[in-house]
Amino acid sequence: MGKLKKTVTNGTDEAPVATTGTLTLSRVWLFGLAALITVSLLIDGAVYLNSPTDPPPSATSEATSADVMAEEASGVWGTLETSPIVISPPIEYVPMNWGPLGMPEWYFPNASADQARSFLESSGVAAGDIASVMATAAPAPAVQGVVVRPSFDVIRRLSPDTRARVYLQLGKTPLNADQAASYRFYGNAVDDWLGTNLLAPSTRQLVESLVYRQNGFMFFADMSLVRTQVSEIVELQRLVKR
Repeated sequence: MGKLKKTVTNGTDEAPVATTGTLTLSRVWLFGLAALITVSLLIDGAVYLNSPTDPPPSATSEATSADVMAEEASGVWGTLETSPIVISPPIEYVPMNWGPLGMPEWYFPNASADQARSFLESSGVAAGDIASVMATAAPAPAVQGVVVRPSFDVIRRLSPDTRARVYLQLGKTPLNADQAASYRFYGNAVDDWLGTNLLAPSTRQLVESLVYRQNGFMFFADMSLVRTQVSEIVELQRLVKR
């Protein structure tokens, strides 16, 4: 900010000349400004700390809150209704090439042949079927266990409860891919899963006999067996679509 400077030359006054410089403030004025700012801050702080926005709790306010909570807890909430829906891909997105059809394999990691036999016995597999299955037992060094290859006839004869006990155990290792990545549906009615008229009656009857259950879920893990009985690609697509 500029200030004016008056000069005198040969006794004659000349017009004031503007020069550049700084504004000089007195020390008293600075002290006054600082005091004014300080007082303003103190007033603002006092107003904030004593704001009535959050009043201290009192017996009256606590009783009122309890009454409100009691009224809300005893209010009429109505009826909650759920409507399950089945989400499935368009059939044109369902694979048509299923690859080669191989024999089922059941891996038993960290188990001997005798332990595998005992498990099948305790699971309720028929004695004749156990003998047939264990006749195929072979070492599985990669998992320090054994692998067996049950026939499709043995698999088809498993009861739902036995199938559940065997398959839920097999599904604990990804080596048994069919059981570990089984198809599953939350519900108790097969109609809700497979529909009522989506599949041919023979396909529906076959699949339903292979379904097993646990904790409200239905499981299906025997697609290979179904492929031995159903050759129509579109029918297999309709099944997988569900």
